[in-house]
Amino acid sequence: MKDISSDELKSQNKKLRLAITTLTIKYQEDNQRLGEQISDKSEQQKIIADYEQKLQGTDFLLDEIDKKEADRKNMEVRLEEMFEYEAMVEEMVTEIETKEKENEELKARVTELEESYYAADELNTEFETNETSLEKKIDEKDFQIEKLKKEMEKLEEMCLDEADDIDKYRNKLTEINKANS
Repeated sequence: MKDISSDELKSQNKKLRLAITTLTIKYQEDNQRLGEQISDKSEQQKIIADYEQKLQGTDFLLDEIDKKEADRKNMEVRLEEMFEYEAMVEEMVTEIETKEKENEELKARVTELEESYYAADELNTEFETNETSLEKKIDEKDFQIEKLKKEMEKLEEMCLDEADDIDKYRNKLTEINKANS
């Protein structure tokens, strides 16, 4: 019964109802015709009993039709539930795909940020190395400047001493020139 589709059940139900209707109409026609043909009451009762037995069979068929109709309705409910479930699954699949895309974008962004972090860290390390190197060079240059300042001071003193000596010689030369003149 589970292998029969809803459309097949509907078709069977229609055929069974048509057959029962046909049988009922035929029974009524036959009953009327036989009633006219048969004058003997006992014969009529025998035929009526036969037809009543046939009608009991039609009652069974009507019960079967009702069962099939109930089965068809249950299948329609289950089919509707399946459609709802399918729609829900499709929504979930779409949501999962969206989340996967977002996840991939976030992974790419994290990779970019990690690369930027490592590049910044490398630049920072290089900056610190350069800064240390420059500080050493500045210290060396400061030392050289101090050394040169001291040398300049010595040279200035020497120049002043020599200028004093030159002034002394000029003064003496002037004195000697004045004395000779």
